[in-house]
Amino acid sequence: MTDTGTRRLPASGTRGAAPAAATPLLLLLSLAMFALPVSGHRLASQRHLHGWRLLDLLRLAPYLLSGTTCGTTCPVGTFADTDARKCTQCPTGCTACTSATVCTACASTLWRTADWRCVAASDCPVGTFPAANRVCSACAFTCATCSAGGYQDCTSCGSSRYLLGTACVAYCPAGTRGDNAARTCAACPTGCAACSSDTVCTTCNADRWRTADARCADLCAGTTCPSAGECDSAAGVCDAATGVCGAPTAKPDNTTCILGSCQGGVCTADLCASITCPSAGECDSEAGVCDPATGVCGAPTAKPDNTACSIGLCWTGKCRDLPPSLAIAAGAISTCALAADTGVLRCCGDDYVGQATPPAGLSQPSAIAMGDYHICVIAADTGAVRCWGGNDFGQATPPANLPPSSAINAGTYHTCAIAAETSAVSCWGADWYGQATPPANLPPSSAINAGDYYTCAIAAETGAVRCWGADWYGQTTPPADLPPSSAIATSAYTACALAAETGAVRCWGNTDAQATPVDLPPSSALDGCGYHMCVVAAGTGAVRCWGSNGDGQAMPPADLPPV
Repeated sequence: MTDTGTRRLPASGTRGAAPAAATPLLLLLSLAMFALPVSGHRLASQRHLHGWRLLDLLRLAPYLLSGTTCGTTCPVGTFADTDARKCTQCPTGCTACTSATVCTACASTLWRTADWRCVAASDCPVGTFPAANRVCSACAFTCATCSAGGYQDCTSCGSSRYLLGTACVAYCPAGTRGDNAARTCAACPTGCAACSSDTVCTTCNADRWRTADARCADLCAGTTCPSAGECDSAAGVCDAATGVCGAPTAKPDNTTCILGSCQGGVCTADLCASITCPSAGECDSEAGVCDPATGVCGAPTAKPDNTACSIGLCWTGKCRDLPPSLAIAAGAISTCALAADTGVLRCCGDDYVGQATPPAGLSQPSAIAMGDYHICVIAADTGAVRCWGGNDFGQATPPANLPPSSAINAGTYHTCAIAAETSAVSCWGADWYGQATPPANLPPSSAINAGDYYTCAIAAETGAVRCWGADWYGQTTPPADLPPSSAIATSAYTACALAAETGAVRCWGNTDAQATPVDLPPSSALDGCGYHMCVVAAGTGAVRCWGSNGDGQAMPPADLPPV
């Protein structure tokens, strides 16, 4: 019996069959109509095929609508919307995306945020800055907002720090106060050594006196004292404590006056007027000085050791380069060296928190290490570790049960040491990113090096490098094919290792800012700091540096001798 409701599809080769030049889409639609699935039996009959919607058939095809054209890929600036079966425009500013909310590349004038948006440089989220790689990168942890990624690039601070210049500090220096509203270090009023507000001084400078209304007053303001004579003093000096002019006091003998020199408070003729004494050398004194009381030239006396002279320092009465050193370490604003001949530790630079002043009674060190504002040493006779300087986060307080140590290294705010007997690694200080917590399965180590917020060690038995702590740029993920290493060095976000067999240098982490030179020779030693790295060429002893060079730190002097 004929079913008048049935529409049969024409067979291949019969009248009505699809032409040989039919588009792939039409062919696919035709195949789909014949290949529809059945559930235990054939479809009730092909009469139901005409009821399928075109959209249902399109969903069976791997095609996407782009404008008025169907294709299998989407053009640049769009993404494949598989639900709608079409190419959808990426969000404004995106040059590539995977969905309506995820941009993988931005236009040349925009920066990508952590949540995959494209924004203008001024719209980077709070706590980030527009970095050179077109990404809104995180500020240093001390900054609330910043202009770059360093600790000296802050533009504002959080609730626990104050802005001092372009750095966020935990404590404001003398002569300033922490303004809790503005989160800045504000200057105290004139004459104040310490203050609690713009109008209240709590401590005055030595030449000022605190008044009842909390000002630091100069009691000598407006007072003019009689001038002192040639051979007296204090007559013209006002006492800041009382506002009273001082009585005349005889100047020391041999003080110069118009006739010659003061002797017993009287200006007398200069007995040295016709005498020419030999000139004093750079590192001696008094040899060129004539005694006005006797007219006799003084004998040379050696100046104190460490007095500056033309080529370095005075040492036992002679001007010489710094004596040879066993070891040297540098922090953010100071440097220390261990003299080879005496074992004496000498430091120079800023002594902001006492880091450049070795404590009295310090045992002769065998090794030294410096963080930004603290220093630690190992006693040569006992292996005991001693630290001083900045200790905000416990970086200068070694554990009470720390065993005798053979090696030590310091990061920004943390310190690590290797036990002399077991080669086990111990760390202390700031541990925000786990930099002061060695992995539980860390093997005995032969070398240790601490970066800003991460640490790396070399396994004593295998030479394998292991790192832990912050991994923002991959600095704690050594390359899988890194050969056994003999030395390790770290800078802010970059680590480098020295191959034990070849002396080749291999670096990882933020190598965009510190790209390793391709012509680097085999090396015998390496070290890093801040955003630069240096190596010593094996055989020649020549020093080679690369990375940040804003202050010439990556440019060794042309006449630097082999190291």
